[in-house]
Amino acid sequence: MIFLTLQGTPYEIGFHHGRELKYLIHNVIRQRGWYFYGTECPSRETIKSAGDKLKSAFPEMMEEMRGIADGADMPLDDILLLNLRPLKEGCSNLALLCEEGPMLGHVDDNIECMADIAFRVRYASGLETKCIAIAGSIGYELQLCESDCT
Repeated sequence: MIFLTLQGTPYEIGFHHGRELKYLIHNVIRQRGWYFYGTECPSRETIKSAGDKLKSAFPEMMEEMRGIADGADMPLDDILLLNLRPLKEGCSNLALLCEEGPMLGHVDDNIECMADIAFRVRYASGLETKCIAIAGSIGYELQLCESDCT
């Protein structure tokens, strides 16, 4: 398992994530080529529209994705697509009550290229989370927060 501590602004967190996991992120994109370059891939207009809506509603998420793209030397559209990918049937959701607090998760059962990456993220706002995720994703697959995870 890879352990990575990230801290700072959303962009700084994303940039460090992208730089440290660059080759894994590129591998995830290659493994998901059927989606990125196949007939299921949304049009560039759809991607731009989704990005604009996300930037308006959740600017921190877009900044983190922009940081990942810059750190991994990839187009932002690829990182946006990775994070907005459709959920396949057969994926598992779970909820656990742990001594440290609640842990909620979604496991992407259909990814063969997913490496186990444990993140410890310290946002400039003071929020700290511990999570497991796919390289390049800001939608953490399993997350444990010190306080409200929303």
